[in-house]
This record gives sequence, C-alpha cells and structure tokens, in this order.
Amino acid sequence: MRKIGFVDHLVFREHHTGVGHPESHQRLIAIEQHLDRIGLRTHLTPVEAPEIGLEKLYSVHARDYVRQILAYCRAGEGYIPSMETEVGPATAEAALRAAGGCVNAADLVLDRKLDAAFAAVRPPGHHATATIAMGFCMFNNIAVTAHHLLEKGLSRILILDWDLHHGNGTQAAFYSDSRVLFVSLHQQGLYPAGSGLPSEGGDGAGEGYNWNIPLLPGTGPEEIVAIFREQISPRVLEYGPEFVLISAGFDGHRDDPLGSLSWEDKTYAEATRIIRSWADATAEGRIVSILEGGYSLTALPRCVEAHLEALLEP
Repeated sequence: MRKIGFVDHLVFREHHTGVGHPESHQRLIAIEQHLDRIGLRTHLTPVEAPEIGLEKLYSVHARDYVRQILAYCRAGEGYIPSMETEVGPATAEAALRAAGGCVNAADLVLDRKLDAAFAAVRPPGHHATATIAMGFCMFNNIAVTAHHLLEKGLSRILILDWDLHHGNGTQAAFYSDSRVLFVSLHQQGLYPAGSGLPSEGGDGAGEGYNWNIPLLPGTGPEEIVAIFREQISPRVLEYGPEFVLISAGFDGHRDDPLGSLSWEDKTYAEATRIIRSWADATAEGRIVSILEGGYSLTALPRCVEAHLEALLEP
C-alpha cells in the first residue's frame, strides 16, 4: 500500500472563529470522526506540524504583516480588521503550525519518506496576500510551501486550486514567476469580488503561467472531469511539474452551504486520480494537498475520504 501522510495537530481545533462561523473547528472534528469510523486513518501516516520559522513566512508575507498578525492574535480574542473571522490566543500557534505542517509534509514527500500527503490544517491560507488577511486566511500555507520547494532547488511546481473560491493570495504570490504554474477552478463571481478572471494570465516572466477557469453555478461532475482531462491535462504535461500541490477546498460540493457548484464525492476522487497521473508522469508521483474550504459537516468528511482513497490506490 502507498504511504500517505496525514498532517494534524490538536491546536488546529483551538482556533475558534466565533459562534455560527462556517470555518469552525467542527470541520476537523467531523473529518477525524468519519475517518476513524470507517477505519481509514489506520492506513495513513501521521505527520507532525511544527511551528514554522518566521523567515519561511517572509518568503510570501511582509515582515511587518507577520509580526502584526501574531501580535494581534496573541493579544486576545477579536477580529482582524481586514477579515470577518474571530481570532484568539491559540490562533497564532495554529497558523504557525498549519504552515509548518505543510512544509514538513512536502519535505517528507520530497525525501521519498512518503508517497503523498494531505494536510488537514486550519486556518486555511489561499486568500492571504503578502499584507492582507482575507477570507478566513492569515498565512498562505500553499504559497509558503511552494516557496520552500523552490528554495530546495525545484524549478517547476504546479499549484492546482479546486476550492469554490478563487485563490487570490496564491495567484498574487506567483503572478510574475514562471517557476509556478497556478491553475484555479472556482465558481464565477464569488469571493473575492472581481478576482479569478480568465484575463488574469500572469505578468512578466510569469505571463501564461496563471490560469483561471471560472465555473458557472450548477457546473456538475461530467463537465468538471472533462475540464481536467481535456483542457488542463495537456497544459500540465507540457509544463512538466516536478511537484504537485493542491489547494483542496471541498466547498464546491453540491451540498456545501456557501456555493452553487455540483461536485460530488466521486468527482474529487476522479480529479485526484487525474492529478496523480500528472504527478506520476513528470513529478515522481509527488503530491501534497492542503485543506482549504468545505463547510458542510456531512459532505466534507466524505469528500476527504474520496480524496484520500484515491491517493492510497496502488
């Protein structure tokens, strides 16, 4: 059986976002209980989530921003001015360990100690920009991980973002960088407003390496799988990534309360299999997926199950 890592830490549940907030610690509890109930966690390899060094965060975020976010969280409960998410004393540690766990997973996959890994972390990250906390996100976990891999000597990284919402922060981090091919499928016209247009194709050295695919409300499994197979596959294989990172938001599911796409559980499994085919072809199979959105406490655990089962397949 393939060796698939699973990043987790209790502090991720101690980041409390306020009563009724969709990005709740209950998301991870639901995933954990479901994976335990079906016995899937016994087939996964636990991966530690150490606090990331601040210098790693500075590769994506401004120094003053990092310091201000950490100080704000540690000062007590409240709301970061630029975002609608409550934070508290545990949030700083959770955010540092989320980024650290993702980087640790990437190192283990790069060193062939794992075949692939899934990071069940929070806070999520793909909306966070260099200087602004947005959309439940403070530090951009996937962008920090990609920068870490670039520092390790890789020169072609694919970031595939299938979250319901456009990963504006990740796009901004690599908009002028041809070393990262950023591909985002997201529902057209959602948060962030005016972000994720097809015309946003990159700039300078990065021109042509940023690819947004907005999906109309109601887009279903057949069309989504066709986009993966017929549109994205040729471009990715031409690019030849050395490592594949997935912003794995599961809020595109038909039962998610925040969107109007119609992904099904099996759609995530099929998308994962297609991505595995890319990684097998050019990246020695190396994949790390990182939890972003997904707010139905019944659909989210099933989607994670489908994704993990596809990663575990021989």
